[in-house]
This record gives sequence, structure tokens and C-alpha cells, in this order.
Amino acid sequence: MKTKFAKLNKKAILTRIVAALAASFLPAATYTVVHYQAPVNPMYWILALAGLAYSAPTVAKWAQGWAHSPYKAWAFTVLTEGMLSFGLPAMSITALVILVGINALCATYAGPKPKKAAIRRKASLRVVEAESAAA
Repeated sequence: MKTKFAKLNKKAILTRIVAALAASFLPAATYTVVHYQAPVNPMYWILALAGLAYSAPTVAKWAQGWAHSPYKAWAFTVLTEGMLSFGLPAMSITALVILVGINALCATYAGPKPKKAAIRRKASLRVVEAESAAA
């Protein structure tokens, strides 16, 4: 069974992997800033807000897919991002894992799409190869 990645070239796959890693970094960086750096230097709250502002729309868009309501999606987002920032350690780590997964997944599937012309060209090449093999 072929997946969507089977249709992508190596450059597109690498691009998606890097996008997933970069998107995963944001919640981890936000967690680190909120729990370790901002308490020591309040200027770091700007970085924490930037991380939350970047992640929140992605999480809300993803949550709306299964919640079927923008209100529920944003409630989930605020709760999860809030627990990442201000929850007890166990809840913060749980929220971190959830947010890393959501951001990585969304970045992976939002990556570059294969060009339809290239897919058609490959399909027509396979037909030509099959015809020449049959002859």
C-alpha cells in the first residue's frame, strides 16, 4: 500500500521532515522559556508569547477538524497551551507531547505537494515502459 510519501521525491520528503522538526521545536522551546528562562528574566515572556501565538492557530485549526466547532477548538487550544505554560509538571509535559505531535503532523501535511504535471509525466512514462516491455 502506497502512502502520500511514495508520490513525493526525496527533496519534498526532506522538506516535510525538516518542517515537522521545526514545528515540533516551537512547543518545546516555549515550554523551556516559560518554565526555566522567563522566571529568571521577564524579558523572555516575549519569546513565550511568540511561541504560543505561532502554535495556537495551528492547534485550533487541527482541533476544529474533530471538534466540529470553532468554540470547542479554541477552548481546547487555550486549555492545552495554558497547561503547557502554567500547569503542574505532569500536565505541562502531557500538553507538550500533545502540542509537539499536533504541530509536527500539521507541518508534515502542509508541506510541498507533488506537482500534478510531474505525477502525470511519471504515469505516462510507466505506460510507455510497459508498452515497450510488452513489444
